[in-house]
Amino acid sequence: MNRFSWVIALIATFVGAPSLSPAANIRSSGPIVIVNEVATLRFRAPLGGFSPARRALNLAHLLQGLDTNLDIRIRRINRRNFAVVADGKMVIRISPADARANGTSVSILAARYASRLQVSYALPALQLAESELTLPITTSKFIQLVGSQVQSAEVSSSDPVIATASRVTGGIRLETKAPGQVRITVEANGSATELNIDVRPYAAAFPQSMRGVVAGDPATASTVTRTIEGAIRSQLISQPDSHILFKSLRGAHVGAGQTRSFRVRVSVKAPGAFPRTGLVEVSIRNIGGLARNDAELWYSNDPESVTKAGSLFSARLRRTTPVRLLYHHSNQASQAMFLRVQAVNKSDVAAHVVLIPGDSDPDRNPVRAGLTAAHQYLPAWLWGSGEVVTIPPKSSLPISLRRFSPGETVSGLCSLRLLDGPEDILVRTDAWPPFTVDQRWVAALASSTPWQEVGAGLMTQYDTAPYEHSESIYPNPLRIETVSYHVGGRYGFVRIGQSPINRQDNERPLDGNFGVVYSINARLDNPTSLGQDIEVTFESSAGYSGAIFSVNGKILQTPLLQPKEEAQLLKLHLAPGQVRNLEMITMPLSGSSYPATITIRPVQVSSRHLRIAR
Repeated sequence: MNRFSWVIALIATFVGAPSLSPAANIRSSGPIVIVNEVATLRFRAPLGGFSPARRALNLAHLLQGLDTNLDIRIRRINRRNFAVVADGKMVIRISPADARANGTSVSILAARYASRLQVSYALPALQLAESELTLPITTSKFIQLVGSQVQSAEVSSSDPVIATASRVTGGIRLETKAPGQVRITVEANGSATELNIDVRPYAAAFPQSMRGVVAGDPATASTVTRTIEGAIRSQLISQPDSHILFKSLRGAHVGAGQTRSFRVRVSVKAPGAFPRTGLVEVSIRNIGGLARNDAELWYSNDPESVTKAGSLFSARLRRTTPVRLLYHHSNQASQAMFLRVQAVNKSDVAAHVVLIPGDSDPDRNPVRAGLTAAHQYLPAWLWGSGEVVTIPPKSSLPISLRRFSPGETVSGLCSLRLLDGPEDILVRTDAWPPFTVDQRWVAALASSTPWQEVGAGLMTQYDTAPYEHSESIYPNPLRIETVSYHVGGRYGFVRIGQSPINRQDNERPLDGNFGVVYSINARLDNPTSLGQDIEVTFESSAGYSGAIFSVNGKILQTPLLQPKEEAQLLKLHLAPGQVRNLEMITMPLSGSSYPATITIRPVQVSSRHLRIAR
């Protein structure tokens, strides 16, 4: 707000009020007349041989000889001229030249001048433009000070550690230094005015830098993106209960052994703090590709239907044994519960773990839940692309945390590899009754990577609750299959989930081979003299199912299929004498029915097919 605007805004308060100052402070500066430190009038045209600056100087001298409690009016002099009259004495003459220079009429300009004089004269001895302010720290702000005693005013702060103030031309200059409440006092000749300031911190300071570590050959763009987001949310230095916002990111592949930096504009809000937007730089380092195959499959599915809170699975993750964890549980209790998968480091040294996640939102359709988790997991697993997370001593890290209502299923797949630190850490799956969570944990509940929302925290009673080591551990969760198809010969078939692998104690086979990777090498050849269109199909042989495949590195996902329904995975043409090799990777998915059948055959024109959802 400029000075003229602020003065006009005070008309309702001060016009007609008795003057509180013993004498008006009046001077000129070029063509401007300043009354009580308010630039009240500006002359823009000469009159009677006097320049605008001389007119201003003459008016200042004239007003200094008048009483401060003036009766100010306007009066018509003749048909073309008006005057401003103070206590019956003409103090300003307004001509048509003045009106033209101000873009208005003579009468309106006369009224404007009279009004501004009245307001300026009516000001108290000291008047600040603000009486209450909320400011951020490390801020400099000018506050206008007007009144007849401004020239002799002194300024003081009730707490210079929080904020200081000094006199400058036209007002005071505030400098905030630290959060807190402070009072600024302006005094002169027995008159005083005050300004109360609430100094608050910024929600965050910028710029900031942070780091993330990944693995893979390369680390995929999705892994890099999630790691960038997790670094920002867990490492950003900000005020308590901050709300962090940034636009959707587009990460990029980071090759083995490489480091890349990404700049992100971040906005932060926090209670009792000023919002702030700025840049952060996230450095992502790729430690390189690791062996893709997992040594063990941990099967957290017993019981699948959870009716009460308690421990569901627990095992020790050892440095020598990378594992694939499958968890798939349905809430069959009468109330909502939390399903939590947690890595607990009880040792005195930090643990560094490569984590490849796949986690679904709670879903009333268990088949869809399993398919969602696998769609996140399989592409990253193919490249060994994961995030390296740090679990400090005596701390725990949430791998999955979901609130699921009665009838909902939570499903997930993840690979875990302990790189260094302690000899082993505990990984456990638990169902817990509902409890109150803060804002950060609300975000974690909605995320497939909750550690990126909240990071690691000190161990709690939940982490140290009683548990028993689970027996559902299956070594070597890999099946290698070969199949061939010759044009004109028998169809090629592969049964998925039919021959179960055995538990580590050989006491129970894994019916359906859920979570077991199938690597299928298919050879197709056409020994005939005619070209042939070939298709690869997936049939839900045992019941309602969905599936995900990698075919020569391309990810393909089926729709949800009714029993005995088929989806065409791939269609290709074999020229005469042509040979094609296909590498297909899949796994039986939680919630689906197995065994299922892959068929390689000529395209069936009359058969019903569901086109693959890519």
